[in-house]
Amino acid sequence: MYPAPGLQEIGVFQQVLHPVSVLTQAEEVCLLLSVLNVAAYSGDSVLDTLDFNESGLADCAEVRMSRDGSTVTVTNTRLDVATAAEATLALDTVVSSPAGSTQLVVVSARNGNVRLVVSVPAPRDAQQAAGEAGLLIDAVLAELEPASL
Repeated sequence: MYPAPGLQEIGVFQQVLHPVSVLTQAEEVCLLLSVLNVAAYSGDSVLDTLDFNESGLADCAEVRMSRDGSTVTVTNTRLDVATAAEATLALDTVVSSPAGSTQLVVVSARNGNVRLVVSVPAPRDAQQAAGEAGLLIDAVLAELEPASL
């Protein structure tokens, strides 16, 4: 357990910065160069401040920032993903600037006092990447279930 400044204790189970491969029944999920974060909080109050907010997403669907005559645009698009978690939010985020653009798919799920986040950089197909991330989240939740989330 690591106490976060100004917050309750937080336990980080695992952070994977390598290719991830999870075998679930007859399906294999491979998320290359993806990041999986799993954190357990001692209480719900920390997670309540991180709650998924639909109106907040609508307010930040597109954000433009300018400096020195150069503009960076961040566009967030919600993706449809279902997981076994109590709440799931999947976003396709594209950051564009005169130098080019980059894309990141993030699927975040909350189940009890556990938060799981899978980040997939530069996916070929954002919806497919989000679906595979959802399968990974389900596989991790199934492994954590005996620990009584």
